[in-house]
Amino acid sequence: MQNKEDRKLRIEHLKRRVKPEPRVNSLLEECWIALGNEVQIYGEYESGRLFKVLEQTFPFTSWGYVDCKFGSAIIILNFESTVH
Repeated sequence: MQNKEDRKLRIEHLKRRVKPEPRVNSLLEECWIALGNEVQIYGEYESGRLFKVLEQTFPFTSWGYVDCKFGSAIIILNFESTVH
């Protein structure tokens, strides 16, 4: 009978030593954290509209990157005022 009690105590002791695993954020949560409180998430329609504006404003490579080798640079301080 003592053996059973010893095992119970040992299990309780081990339970206290087990550390909870750290919480892992999703990629979306990581983006929110990196961008700060000013982040806005648009729906499918508005996202598509904004993407079309970006495609018309910047040259894209065939693999989807903005082509940084084009002649003139554009600095956008407020994207919202640019597309509205």
